[in-house]
Amino acid sequence: MRMTALLPVSVLFLSLAGCADHVSIAGDFELQPYELPKGYRHMTALIDEERKELVLFGGLGNGGPMPPTAMNHHIFTLDLRKPAAQRAWVMKPADTIVQAPWFTSTRGFVEVGNKTYLTCSDTDANEIYEFDKKSREFRWLSTSNLPPEVNAGDCCAVGVKVEGRGRGKKDDVRIYVLGGRNDVVSPVPYARYYSVTYDKWVKVANLNVGRSHLGCAPVETRRGPAIYAVGGGNSTAGTTLRSVEVYDVERDTWTLYGEMLPEGRSRLAVQNLDDEFLMLIGGDAACAGGGAGNLCTGDRPLANVDLIDMKRNNRFISGTDHWIPQLLTPRQTPATALRKKKHGDEWELHVIGGRTPAGAQLDVTTSSEVLSFDLRRAWLRF
Repeated sequence: MRMTALLPVSVLFLSLAGCADHVSIAGDFELQPYELPKGYRHMTALIDEERKELVLFGGLGNGGPMPPTAMNHHIFTLDLRKPAAQRAWVMKPADTIVQAPWFTSTRGFVEVGNKTYLTCSDTDANEIYEFDKKSREFRWLSTSNLPPEVNAGDCCAVGVKVEGRGRGKKDDVRIYVLGGRNDVVSPVPYARYYSVTYDKWVKVANLNVGRSHLGCAPVETRRGPAIYAVGGGNSTAGTTLRSVEVYDVERDTWTLYGEMLPEGRSRLAVQNLDDEFLMLIGGDAACAGGGAGNLCTGDRPLANVDLIDMKRNNRFISGTDHWIPQLLTPRQTPATALRKKKHGDEWELHVIGGRTPAGAQLDVTTSSEVLSFDLRRAWLRF
């Protein structure tokens, strides 16, 4: 059953008093008329608010991660000022700076400190690039100098700004790189960051559980910045993970929330909604690894869209048990971008590409779908 109209909150309290706690998002995903020229998974996306454009980079076509599988090393842009029927992806010239081929789990672009960076490719180098939105060009910043077992591909990255304390202390802009897999340990439990401010790499407290192809997101809390690591795969055991971990940046500690997800989930996208909810988008319930092990023969892409309520002790909110729109197409490793419009609390979630079931086979889709919703009016608790 789907709620088609939102009643005033006072009416909800009167008519539904004593009912179970529910959360609702009004609206549905809409399949868009524009399509990529080729299907890609493992792309990364961001919103350029100044130009009102959706930007994509990287990606892997169908099949394994080696030629003749199609690779993308171009930037694609989409003009969001135009009506959907008039939009079309524009392909820019191939990049010559970023190591090719480049593809990520789901989060490669990192926005922090009014700048944009790129990291977490399929390689173990953990290279950091700065991305200039105006010129649409990359600039190499750093390659990790940490021990080989610490560096890993198929990781997840977020940006955090730690406020400087004391006279003369600068704000420290950090790019955290979480988990992944390499030829030494798979998956790795390591977390590390690159300080853009001080040009140095630092290893921090280990995750409680090794994770590759995980989802992640930065969050601001009353206690300071935090980072969520969600699900992922254990390629050694051949299982996807149900647990979630939260990192306290100031205290350098991880808190494990075991078996939070109803089933294991890797290769999912995670978006932060006003530091109140995390939205978990798509993913795969069976694909535990990748690379040489390639434990993805039993792929099961998901259409699930679920929430984590960070204000209520990280309560998991199942999209199928609550009134939360689900993807029209199951998608593993989709690119996602969340846009907050300038009017009120209106948001747009863009979901692009990804690996999806196609009959008895698995294929990579060229399609996009968009969910428009009002955050203030959509979340109902009673």
